[in-house]
Amino acid sequence: MTIMPKHFIIFQNGGVGDFLMALFLAGELRRNGALRVYIVLHRGAGFLQQFAESYPYVTVIEASLRRPRGLFEVARLFLKRNAVILPPTIGRFPLRVKLLARMLAGFGPLVGFQDNGALCGIYTKTLPYKLDQDFAESMRDVIRALGMKAASEPPRLLIDSDEGSLVRSGLSGKRYVVFHPRGSSERRRLSEAECVAIIECILQIAPELHVAVSGAESERAHVEGIMQRANNPRAVAVIGASPKGLAALIRGGELFVGMDTGITHLACFLDAKVLLIGKNATANWLPYYHPRAVVLYRLAEEDVVRKDRHYLLSRQQGRIRPFKDVPVAEVCAEVRAMLA
Repeated sequence: MTIMPKHFIIFQNGGVGDFLMALFLAGELRRNGALRVYIVLHRGAGFLQQFAESYPYVTVIEASLRRPRGLFEVARLFLKRNAVILPPTIGRFPLRVKLLARMLAGFGPLVGFQDNGALCGIYTKTLPYKLDQDFAESMRDVIRALGMKAASEPPRLLIDSDEGSLVRSGLSGKRYVVFHPRGSSERRRLSEAECVAIIECILQIAPELHVAVSGAESERAHVEGIMQRANNPRAVAVIGASPKGLAALIRGGELFVGMDTGITHLACFLDAKVLLIGKNATANWLPYYHPRAVVLYRLAEEDVVRKDRHYLLSRQQGRIRPFKDVPVAEVCAEVRAMLA
């Protein structure tokens, strides 16, 4: 009988949504007896580490030529008995990462997903990347592949809130909707005109509410441009918030409206009421895992905006991104229904 190692290594790409799913996977591993989980990524550890502060059994390592200390920390993992996990990816995992993962696993388990590249045969267990199920379920597939029991509860995040950030942004004591209009992909972002129209419709629907428009520091110019065009004192920009500041912002809001991006998944992990605008979204990243999320999407070949997952599955036909834009009027109608 093979004894499962107590140390697990999860490779990640450094995106917020991917990192949150790695934390969800780490929590499942812990529940099944893991002593320590190492999340290895090549960028962004300084920011992402803050999401993991309430997970004392998780160690975040940034391993890159810019971070030689991280490379040293990875080298030290060769001294342990490890199980290694490579997450699913659209395209292919670099061969050097696959080989490193195999060496770190040694004679232990290496679980990965079939991709378009070579050497998937070196995995102890190769899983299919199912585009017709949400990403959280793929993480549960990893748990099952390791012979463990996967919980059915939706993914949740343990994180403290920085309530002071609400004071600094002028939102403390106010009722508001969080609006996160941008994402990592240009194709999934709303135009400035669309953003202003949505802000105006929220403020018109709910005169007692403010709108908190959030964005990363790298998006400052875009958010400030939106604020200038909106020109309304009830619209407040929240730019460059820390993870704990984002947690406070999302927890304090009455609704979160966002795109297919990591901060929207953060809102889902915090059990917020979420409206996702599925403009050019990635099908298996839609947050159907969250019972308080509504997903608006429009298939590329249709004019009708829909929410139903079963209809999507019946028409997806293996496509990764089968969507086009969602009209602002449909977004406003759903906001009205969700705030009612």
